[in-house]
Amino acid sequence: MSEYADENQSWHTASDREASKEAGRERHNESEAETGDTREVKKRVIDYVKSWLSDQKILAGVKMRKTSTVFRETGRRLNAENQKMFSEYILKSADRMQELSEYLEDRPLEGIPDDLSRFAHKRPLLFIGGSIALGIIVAQCILSTPSSSHTENQKTKRNP
Repeated sequence: MSEYADENQSWHTASDREASKEAGRERHNESEAETGDTREVKKRVIDYVKSWLSDQKILAGVKMRKTSTVFRETGRRLNAENQKMFSEYILKSADRMQELSEYLEDRPLEGIPDDLSRFAHKRPLLFIGGSIALGIIVAQCILSTPSSSHTENQKTKRNP
C-alpha cells in the first residue's frame, strides 16, 4: 500500500508540476500583454509631458523676451534721467534675459538638463541663487493665478 501511495503521489506531483508550468506560462503571457499595455500608456504619458514642457519652455522664452524689452526701456529712461549706475545694471540684466529667452526658444528640451548640470558645477552659488529666485517667481505666478473654482465662487458672489 505504501508503494501504491508513493506512485500515486508522484503521479499527482508530476501532474501538479505540469499544471503549475501551464499556469505559469499563462501568467507570463498575460504579464507580457499587460506590460505591452503599460509600455504604451507610459510612452503616451512621456510624450504628453515632453510636449507640455516644450510648450512651457517656449512660452517662458517669449515672456522673458517681453520682460527684457521692459527692462531695456526702463534702463534707457534711467539713463536719460542721469541715473547711470542703475541704468547700466538694468540694461545688463535686459541683455542676459534676452540671451536666456533665445536659449529657451532655440535649445531642444533634451539638452537643457545637461546644460543645467554643467552650469551648476561651474557656478554653484549662482545656480543655487537662481534656483531660489526661480522658485519664488514660480510661487508668485501660481499664487497670483486664480483657480477656476475660486473664479466661479467670485462670480456667484457678485451675481446672486
